[in-house]
Amino acid sequence: MEIKSYQKKGQTFYKFTFYIGMVDGKRKYIKRANFKTKKKLEPPLCYCKKKSKNQKVK
Repeated sequence: MEIKSYQKKGQTFYKFTFYIGMVDGKRKYIKRANFKTKKKLEPPLCYCKKKSKNQKVK
């Protein structure tokens, strides 16, 4: 899991990359961006964590 901040038109936004695992021999990531605060980033990140636990990855 990686949370980064970046600048877009003079404003600060946040994005995250979440590693799920190997799928069909390739690394699978979930990437989401354009969150104005870290607090608004938390619900989608928690959803990704739950989804990855429920998903069977080879």
